[in-house]
Amino acid sequence: MILGMHRSGTSFLTNWLQRCGLYVGAELYGEDIGNRDGHFEDWNFIDLHRRALKEKPFEVQREDFDFEKHARYLVEVNNSSHKQWAWKDPRTCLLLDKWHMIIPDTSAIVIFRHYSFVVDSIMRRYKSQTEKKHFLVKAYRLIFLYWRKKRIYNFYLSEWIKYNQQILMYLKKKDRKDYLVVSLDILLQSSEAIIAYFNNLGFELSYTDPLTIFKPNLFAESISEKFDFRTDLEEKAKAIYSELVVLSRTNQFL
Repeated sequence: MILGMHRSGTSFLTNWLQRCGLYVGAELYGEDIGNRDGHFEDWNFIDLHRRALKEKPFEVQREDFDFEKHARYLVEVNNSSHKQWAWKDPRTCLLLDKWHMIIPDTSAIVIFRHYSFVVDSIMRRYKSQTEKKHFLVKAYRLIFLYWRKKRIYNFYLSEWIKYNQQILMYLKKKDRKDYLVVSLDILLQSSEAIIAYFNNLGFELSYTDPLTIFKPNLFAESISEKFDFRTDLEEKAKAIYSELVVLSRTNQFL
């Protein structure tokens, strides 16, 4: 499993692993204003997770959705067709308890990013999407952003906390050798070691330099504005971020 909060580098990581020979799906969520290179998410898993989380357009269902049945089916189909495969959908982080029961022995790679940069990236995307809207819609969205800005970015900080809390809880159930935790810097600096790590687990990946697909402009080196986060939320975020940093520094290959 490829895990991480939205806007944390999961698409870049998945793109790279796919180029190294890891199958990540046939019908993938392509490019949009949020990611010009595509999201590298298998639509089968997106649909599965949206239904399980009752997200639009699947929030209205006539009967209870059997997540385990559909999840096991996807695993069986991929296992029968591919020797080595993975999927990436940030929503996976919210369903890790269920996935752990279905495939407890799966390997995982987690990519994380500082919460300020994630919130900043989400806010930038919101503004970019707004620029493409009809004049009246654009005006409404800008007014809404002006009056609710602090509420919006604190909401996304809460989401960062929720996603990464779920990841940390999941990792505590796993053997330390069965997962990696990386930041973008570690990914770029230790890419050969990451591929060697997975190959030592039985994968057969061919190394490709991630710098060949890296686009620095997609990863801002500074945030566009200072966020006045709620103190209680930021304290939680700092603690979680520190824990992720510690895990990233104790990877097997470092």
